[in-house]
Amino acid sequence: MLDTQDLQWQNREFGGDCRTEVILDVGLHTHSWPFLQTISFFIFVGMNLALFLGRRRTNTSLALLVIALISIIYLYRHKNTHPRPAYPSISNEFRQSDLKIDRTEYPEVDIIREVQETLPSFPIAFWNDNQHKDLYFKNRSCARFPNVYTLRVNNIYWQTLGTSDGTFHLLSAYYDVRKNCQICPVVRLIGMVDRIAPNVRTYRHLWFAESNEPVIVQSRKYIPIHLYPPENPDLNVLLHGYLITCPIPQEIKNQIPIFVSLVENKCDIASNSLRVFYNQLENAEKKNRFAVCVKASSFNEDLSVRLIEWIELLQLLGVHKTIFYSLYVHKNISQVLEYYKRRGKVEVLPFTYCEDQPNVPSLQHLYITENKDINIMNEDVSLNDCFYRNMYKYDFIVALDLDEVIVPRKEYNWDGLKESQI
Repeated sequence: MLDTQDLQWQNREFGGDCRTEVILDVGLHTHSWPFLQTISFFIFVGMNLALFLGRRRTNTSLALLVIALISIIYLYRHKNTHPRPAYPSISNEFRQSDLKIDRTEYPEVDIIREVQETLPSFPIAFWNDNQHKDLYFKNRSCARFPNVYTLRVNNIYWQTLGTSDGTFHLLSAYYDVRKNCQICPVVRLIGMVDRIAPNVRTYRHLWFAESNEPVIVQSRKYIPIHLYPPENPDLNVLLHGYLITCPIPQEIKNQIPIFVSLVENKCDIASNSLRVFYNQLENAEKKNRFAVCVKASSFNEDLSVRLIEWIELLQLLGVHKTIFYSLYVHKNISQVLEYYKRRGKVEVLPFTYCEDQPNVPSLQHLYITENKDINIMNEDVSLNDCFYRNMYKYDFIVALDLDEVIVPRKEYNWDGLKESQI
């Protein structure tokens, strides 16, 4: 007779921190002893009647009586040995308190804070604080601040504007107030357009902290940011990097905008809204000398040893920080970057390709290998973002690859090299 079959399942996750054990019981159990006792009793009575009616010997009848009594006593004493039911169940060995279940309730304010940290350009915190206000130009149908849940977000970090002459993919916006800039102050939008020279007039909605309505300004010009024309003759099918410049009107030149939207018509409700970054130095912060920007790169192979040598050499030459724009890299490279990041020598910024370009790691690597022209465009976008992000923090920003370094012939570092060239 099948008494008990125990099926055990162990769930081990996160290095064995979470372990549960469920025991399922299937089969016949002795908790059904009253039924067996009744059957034994009737067998005993039947056999005794047969023996007496058949006039068999009395000692045989007595022997059967003793066996029946022993069986009844045994079943009674062992009736609680297996009290578990016959159907599958969770045994007492499963205790929910043993599981490391996260029962934390996350309020909306924490979720918004997490989104804002992940997407610094996205205006979700501003929208959450100001959505009840009347934010528009003259009337509700003109240049209203967009609902953040209707913005056209693409591949995490990009926002999109569709126009009558091309689609604009916007990555970031920066406030430029450098002394040697003749048209400053301006807002610089960094993005990509699916045209070589877009011939469409666009406007900016500039939002300021002190006002509930935007300042509408026409975009000045579209400046291509790629270093040289790509080799592909069919250029119109490629995405091209552009710097879109918008001067701040003289009457408000001392005010710093907090958000900017790009639209085709003045009163359009924007499909994009990006925070305008002004990464100026804090009061007690001093400007550093050198930073190195590394273009958005994908490394399938393990170059971790070469990377360590390269970062250490840059530090010896006087580089304060190296900024990486990370696509897919080998796990050992990620560990190296994390080590230097903890030491404050490296900054790693996430980066994706816009529109319908692949962002699945292995596929992206193959795509970059087969499409060198579009790869150049994406690299230049990341380098420009790196420059405008750090232009107030460093005296000099140098763009280098992992196989490049500026080595002074006589001087010991870049400071000495600079001084010798003045």
